[in-house]
Amino acid sequence: MQRGFRQAAIFLGASAVGATVAAGVWTAFSDTSYRVALAVGLMVMGGMLALTGSNAISRTGSMDAFAFLGMAPEHQDPDSGEGLTSLGVFLFVSLPLLVAGLALFGRG
Repeated sequence: MQRGFRQAAIFLGASAVGATVAAGVWTAFSDTSYRVALAVGLMVMGGMLALTGSNAISRTGSMDAFAFLGMAPEHQDPDSGEGLTSLGVFLFVSLPLLVAGLALFGRG
């Protein structure tokens, strides 16, 4: 459980930093307010994590090798599992990012 919350905190922090940097670049090159750019950045990051938040995309690269070796993908090692499932990523990371983005976008 701690592993999942730690992973969610890392996802939230990295997404917030990424959205902040993207909003700063967007504001520097356009006539948009920083608040609106940050709100859109947070919503985009939340949407991207909602679609790609699990390890399904990273596992597709190793599926061929595991199939060739006759092994199931990473299920034998108890420490190889993820702490946060795709539903957890949606609930604990994507949804707060979307709500924060909508709250910033809706003000003013």
